[in-house]
Amino acid sequence: MVSDWNEDILSNIAEIIDSRHKTPVYSDSGYPMVRVVDVNGGALNLESTKKVSDDIYEDFSRGRDPQIGDLVISRVGSYGVVSYVNSNEKFCLGQNTAFIIPKINSRFLYYQLISPFVKWQIEQFVVGAVQKTISLKSIRQFQIKLPPVTEQKAIAHILGSLDDKIELNRQMNETLEAMAQALFKSWFVDFDPVIDNALAAGNAIPDEFIERAEQRKKIERKESSDIQGLFPDEFEFTEEMGWIPKGWNSGTLGDFAILGNGKTSPDRAVGDIPVFGSNGKIGDCDESNRDNTIIIGRVGSYCGSLQYYPFKCWITDNAMSAEMKNKDHNIYLFQLLSRDNLNDRRTGSGQPLLNQSILRSIKTITPSVPLIDEYSRIANSFYKKINKANRNNAALAKLRDTLLPKLMSGELRIADAAAMVEDV
Repeated sequence: MVSDWNEDILSNIAEIIDSRHKTPVYSDSGYPMVRVVDVNGGALNLESTKKVSDDIYEDFSRGRDPQIGDLVISRVGSYGVVSYVNSNEKFCLGQNTAFIIPKINSRFLYYQLISPFVKWQIEQFVVGAVQKTISLKSIRQFQIKLPPVTEQKAIAHILGSLDDKIELNRQMNETLEAMAQALFKSWFVDFDPVIDNALAAGNAIPDEFIERAEQRKKIERKESSDIQGLFPDEFEFTEEMGWIPKGWNSGTLGDFAILGNGKTSPDRAVGDIPVFGSNGKIGDCDESNRDNTIIIGRVGSYCGSLQYYPFKCWITDNAMSAEMKNKDHNIYLFQLLSRDNLNDRRTGSGQPLLNQSILRSIKTITPSVPLIDEYSRIANSFYKKINKANRNNAALAKLRDTLLPKLMSGELRIADAAAMVEDV
């Protein structure tokens, strides 16, 4: 019953530890440093973090290694966002973030901190017109609703089970994406099957592939014989691209890719068709101007960003589309473009810009159509699983977001909420 609930300030039920107020020197490798941009809600993802040396880690970690159950909150810019630590990997905090070390059930406190009740408090405390900020003093004063401990655990379990499924699907998607990338690299960058065929036929290996050939000799079994037969067994030299598999074509992206500019988006107040701009999805509408396409950021700081979306969508005039004549091959084109840092091809100093002419001029190698068919068949099977997991995650997130405010306010009985998630 809600009458059994108490309230307390955050500083009484958690320890709040500030980050260093300085910018470090980053390294190519080392310990992850979590900055505001890395705190995106849910489980803390360290994959895209910048890295720091041992010495900087020791300085910024303040002698404390993070632990599973710790919470991280952002304070400046994208303020008031909370993520939870779910692994033992060491990391340190960059400036404008803080640790929240719970003294109560960690997952329950996480859900309280993202509840409407605390979000309302955050908006009352935040200051600054241009760069909005929430102070550590204000964070310590957050009012937290506290049901009995047994109810805290039950609420954390119900909502946590949904988030755990979302995180598991996310990790599975990362694995599938990595598999598609690795296969593309093996076939179309490292030319592994061509090297294998050349070794088997006793044909010469160009000097630049000798080291790779020695590695391939140590592998017991490679591709199936049917797939292996799609690859040539020797290389040929071209002026444009150097040594390439024999029979493959050297040319430019414009030889086979269909490029187009987006258009001003329609009303984004209604509809369930995603609208993509230069920096990803920016809303939904009820119209589409593309179906199964690759979205490329065209202007601004996200110039050259890439996203593959195999469904109906709207692309705004801040982005371009790229497609193959056979749309089943779009996944091949997406992987090809992903290996080129398109942002480095931008023009303009004040307003970075990519255009169709720049993209069409990119030099590339094109394998045979049957090979693109085979790669696309395999990679598309991965992405069908990814898309299914994404749809599942959307449904799980919707249910979680429906239950969270009702559980955190005591409006919904725990038994009723448990029944709603039992069969999900």
